[in-house]
Amino acid sequence: MKNSRLKNLSKKVLDSDVFKKAQKEAQSYITDEKKLKELLGKAETKSENVHTNKLTFLNKIRVLIRMLNAYRKGDYKIIPWQSLVFITAGIIYFISPIDFLPDFIPFLGFTDDASIILFIFNSLNPDIQKFLDWESEK
Repeated sequence: MKNSRLKNLSKKVLDSDVFKKAQKEAQSYITDEKKLKELLGKAETKSENVHTNKLTFLNKIRVLIRMLNAYRKGDYKIIPWQSLVFITAGIIYFISPIDFLPDFIPFLGFTDDASIILFIFNSLNPDIQKFLDWESEK
C-alpha cells in the first residue's frame, strides 16, 4: 500500500508544473558550472538540515549531489544527458520551498521531495550504479 501511494505521489510530482519548470531550468544549470555549483551547495545545505528519520532518502540525495558535483568538476563525464537533466531537475525541485507539497507543512512537506528523489534514483539506477562503482574505485 505504501509503495503504491509513493508511486502515485511521484507521478503527480512528475506531472506538476513545478517539476516541469525544474526540468526546463535543469539544462541551464548543467551548462553553467558556477550556477550548478551554487545549486549543489544549496542542496547540500538543505540535505544537512532535513530532519527526517528516512536515512535512505538522505543517502540517495547525497549520492545524486556527489554525482553532479563530480560531473561539474569534470571528474566524471559518463552520465547520459537525459539522466543529468532528470537528476538536476530533481535537485532543483528538492531545494524549492514551494513545490507540490510545500516544505513548511509539518510531517508532509518533504514527502514529495523524498518521493521524487527515490523515483529518480530507482529510474536511473544503472547510471547511478556506474557512478558508485567509479567512485569506489578512485
